[in-house]
Amino acid sequence: MKRDIIILHGWGLSGSRFSPLKTELEKRGARVWAPDFPGFGVQKLPKKPYQLLDYALFLQQYIIKHEIHSPGLIGHSFGGRVALKYDSLFPKSTSWIVLSGTPGFRSSTFKARIAIVIAKLGKIFFTVPLISTFKNSITESYYAFVSSREYSRAEGTMKETFKQIVSESLLPYMKSLSVPCLLLWGERDRMVPIRIAFKMHEIIPGSTLSIIPSTDHSVPYVNPEEFVRRMMEFHFI
Repeated sequence: MKRDIIILHGWGLSGSRFSPLKTELEKRGARVWAPDFPGFGVQKLPKKPYQLLDYALFLQQYIIKHEIHSPGLIGHSFGGRVALKYDSLFPKSTSWIVLSGTPGFRSSTFKARIAIVIAKLGKIFFTVPLISTFKNSITESYYAFVSSREYSRAEGTMKETFKQIVSESLLPYMKSLSVPCLLLWGERDRMVPIRIAFKMHEIIPGSTLSIIPSTDHSVPYVNPEEFVRRMMEFHFI
């Protein structure tokens, strides 16, 4: 029987972005799915703000609908949050979980509040002619600092969804993870630095940590060959 694997995309992305990774996994004989979460890709925006629970339940229904059996989950960034929540709700229902660039810990309350205030004031601030010229570079730099660029890009119900997602602590889910876990990180990940990966490694029981040199947050779809090679090296495929 072929191994079933589901790729869970990051915030602001879609399943199609992970086509290169999907192809590499299929070359190894796996059956692979890369769905779009509600509010991303071809999926409609939620009518009301979603919580992490809603995305985990979406994943459960997707697994049932497609008759997927004890899949391995690859969670990139936000997708890793969903994978951890899913395991907390349905322990041992997956074979393993691979996390890449997942922000396992909440940003400080101070940083989160400032990010939201800046986002609300941004339209007024950038009406100043000289400042508006540098709008993109200023906002990108700021949100990189506070780890909230995703908030600035969210629209409609997704802004409140984002706030609810990042406010939920993943700590209890990491501590109680019921299946083998591989933390597979880009060495130059600036969005979720490798120090976060090391800290998660200490907390997740029996986890394995592997750092891919000269790669960043986008390593699963920019360097899928090495990503899959590392998975095979540690027997996660």
